[in-house]
Amino acid sequence: MLSTVLYQNVTGNRYGEAYVQTIVMILITAVLIWLYAKFVLGGRRSYATVSGKGFTSIRTSLGRLRWPSAIVSLTVLGIAAIAPILFIVSESFLEVSGRYRLDNLTLHYWTGSAQSGWGPTSMAGIFSNSNLLAAIGNTFQLSLISALLVGIATILFGYVIVRGKGSRVAQLVDQASFIPYLIPGIVFGAMYLSSYAAGFGPFPALYGSYILVVAALVTNLLPFAARIGSNVFSQISSDLEDTAMTFGGWWSAFRRILIPMTRDGFIISFIIAFIGVAKELDLVALLIPARSPVLTWYALAYYQEGYFQHWSVISIVLLVSIFLVVGLAYWFGFQLYNREAETL
Repeated sequence: MLSTVLYQNVTGNRYGEAYVQTIVMILITAVLIWLYAKFVLGGRRSYATVSGKGFTSIRTSLGRLRWPSAIVSLTVLGIAAIAPILFIVSESFLEVSGRYRLDNLTLHYWTGSAQSGWGPTSMAGIFSNSNLLAAIGNTFQLSLISALLVGIATILFGYVIVRGKGSRVAQLVDQASFIPYLIPGIVFGAMYLSSYAAGFGPFPALYGSYILVVAALVTNLLPFAARIGSNVFSQISSDLEDTAMTFGGWWSAFRRILIPMTRDGFIISFIIAFIGVAKELDLVALLIPARSPVLTWYALAYYQEGYFQHWSVISIVLLVSIFLVVGLAYWFGFQLYNREAETL
């Protein structure tokens, strides 16, 4: 496959060939972007609602298809998601990988200390390793900062694309936001590394800094931010904004009307960005500072060394952390929704 050859070129420091292959991939998908701009963005149809809600929820009865649909959905979910998770959980408690016996169960890879000799047990458990505990903090810090910036970009990009619909600026912003999605992650990281690592002109060398990592991660997620932002703003009538501007100006309308009504889009972008950054591997492997690695960096290192139990524990920690943050984001959104409902 082209992606396999691309990975081999990047890891083999053959960046010229990798860039040429990336350009070919971009040209192939450029036709789809043109079709989207012509038939979706270029249209004049509007589905905005003039109300105080940013969305409308409609439930549809499935009738006789209710139980068959539920069975099929649960079966696919079990095979595609639940079964692999159960395998990883069980693997993290096995002293010897693949030996499913009661006398082989252990908590060493969670909390155990390093033992003498060779093999997986010679490495301390995840929660007994100070470097890995620091990596958990680095992961949360990097994910939260990047997710907040992506949420802000969601509102800004959505406003420019929808409110300037039909203009050249809106078309340029909308089409340009697709570009990071067309570039493979490892090539995208190599581009940032070669462009900003050494510094040029007034820009200092950014290699080894979190600024370079955050910039690459946020840019890589801009396609999702632009799509979510444009969908959210397309449901909000400009009449509300125009009416509010007559009383307090553009900033007052943006702060009092648009920001509250785009809150759901911000939360969704935050969740998607947090998940994307927390599990990102390609960009992290190339750009993350060696002195401040994140969990995915350690997961890759353990997997390459064959320490599958340590890798399983890190995967579980990442999964639980993502679930906690997503749950808190949803809880925060519901609290704001209930508070607004009480004031009505």
